[in-house]
Amino acid sequence: MKTVSLVPLLVGMFLTCTTTYLTAQNHTYVSAAAGIPELLSIGMRYQTVGINIGASVSTFPTATTNLSVMLDAMILFGAPQREAPYGRWYVRPGVAYLYDDGEYKTESYIYANGRVGYVLLLNNPVSLCFDAGVMVELQKTSVQKKPSSGWNFNFEFPVLPSIGVTVLYEL
Repeated sequence: MKTVSLVPLLVGMFLTCTTTYLTAQNHTYVSAAAGIPELLSIGMRYQTVGINIGASVSTFPTATTNLSVMLDAMILFGAPQREAPYGRWYVRPGVAYLYDDGEYKTESYIYANGRVGYVLLLNNPVSLCFDAGVMVELQKTSVQKKPSSGWNFNFEFPVLPSIGVTVLYEL
């Protein structure tokens, strides 16, 4: 006679309960941000339980071509939103790619950044995030197009401040 194992049944129940819990906590946001390194950006964020994952693309209105692409995660602390009516603290590790196509040279950078911030819940669909931290240069590529005709202010700092303000709109 065959014996029926309870392991598949228990695993199935665990996955069903976990999936139900996680999908009940999911939120999707459209984001608009300003700061360093994100410049002026728009993006999407997806939140589940205590982690908010996002991607954004940005530019800055100048005569040259500037582009920034960011991927990051907001790890939220404290009570869930329904129990913390004013907001929550978070840490925000991420990576950013910056591209600058200037008149004299083209540069691209990859930065790792880490921030600490606070999500302020304004009303049901809108939240405001304030964060600050540091960004560390991981890679830099520079191609000289033509010699510069003036002063060359080229500061090399591998660690820079990172600061930003983000508006989130829940879909």
